[in-house]
Amino acid sequence: MTTTGGVPPPRTPHARVSLQRTPLYPEHLQLGARMVPFAGYEMPIQYTGIVAEHRAVREAAGLFDLSHMGEFHFDGAAALAAVDRLVSSDIAGLEVGQARYGLLCNEGGTIVDDVIVYRTAADHVLMVVNAANVEKDAAHVRRHLPKDVAFAERSADTALIAIQGPRAADILAKVAGGSVAALQPFGVKSTRAAGAEATIARTGYTGEDGFEVFIDNADAVQVWQALLVAGRGDALVPVGLRCGSRRASRCTGMTSTRRPARSRRASAGRASSTRTSSAVTRSRSRRPTAPNAGSSVLSSTAASRATATTSRPMAR
Repeated sequence: MTTTGGVPPPRTPHARVSLQRTPLYPEHLQLGARMVPFAGYEMPIQYTGIVAEHRAVREAAGLFDLSHMGEFHFDGAAALAAVDRLVSSDIAGLEVGQARYGLLCNEGGTIVDDVIVYRTAADHVLMVVNAANVEKDAAHVRRHLPKDVAFAERSADTALIAIQGPRAADILAKVAGGSVAALQPFGVKSTRAAGAEATIARTGYTGEDGFEVFIDNADAVQVWQALLVAGRGDALVPVGLRCGSRRASRCTGMTSTRRPARSRRASAGRASSTRTSSAVTRSRSRRPTAPNAGSSVLSSTAASRATATTSRPMAR
């Protein structure tokens, strides 16, 4: 479209999208990270380069800022059962101190998100969701949550630091005590890290052994810096989000000697989804068929659909 004089009107500048920043943003700048928009945040995509960072995680250890991820908290005697109805995996079978990968599904079996669920206490459950889906997932959960379960969405108040690689356990033990090294895969415990209260889980998505450390935003910098100091003698380096992707493995031609962490999650999801599907089928033979009779959001048919898709976990 032009004016009557044939001169095009001035272009209207696009509105600048306001991006959020994690509490570790200044640390990333100081370390020379390349920052990019990701799920509404300015996040470090790489520091020295994707190949060098990928090799560091495969051969030593890498430190990730995952504070953009979403954290949902469920409290109450019925919390575990409520989350079990929302997620395809066998959440009801979790003991305190265990975590499980699964799929958050709707009534039709469509995947809302892929999540990890942590049972951190008898009546408390933590669910970690993908950064881009926090609002959507929270709305879905609230629609289906019974009134006797307290729900809190604390994503904006929680920092998440991941340390991944074959030397991760030794480095983290210097900051959080030797007991963290005894955690089993998908184990979780409450402890202290660099003097801060922390929830530490032996989970991750790089394909290597590793841990994820949940802390308050106010404690993020001290824990991040303490880990970097503790890892100086073990070749620990800060790494960007691209390092944990499948593309990184293809670019470098390297593969882990361990079973990929996301594959472990997917396998756990497949096995537990199958159990859940059978359990829902059995329970439905005993339950009334009315919609308000406490039946699972995930029907037996839906659980079967979800089982078939757990081998393709979504990206963070």
